[in-house]
Amino acid sequence: MLHSLFLLGFMMLAAPLAAYVPLAALAGMLVVVGWNMAERVEFARLARLSWRTAVVLLATFGLTLVRDLVTGISAGCILAALFAAEARFRTRRA
Repeated sequence: MLHSLFLLGFMMLAAPLAAYVPLAALAGMLVVVGWNMAERVEFARLARLSWRTAVVLLATFGLTLVRDLVTGISAGCILAALFAAEARFRTRRA
């Protein structure tokens, strides 16, 4: 919360100077804030829940890091839908 307030204040007071801040520095701030916001215990718990959950979680996380948020979320939703359809088909046949 404090990081976002600092960034908001900086952008409002020093907006003309913001153009001189390197994007790498802003990306570094984003990584640190994201890392501090992440619930690592919950991430590990979800990864251990089942292999399907772990695949969806890791695919979403990995593609978000490598590509972008839309690609990661889309792939995660598609994988989750495929796993749900497969589980429904399997229970219907049994």
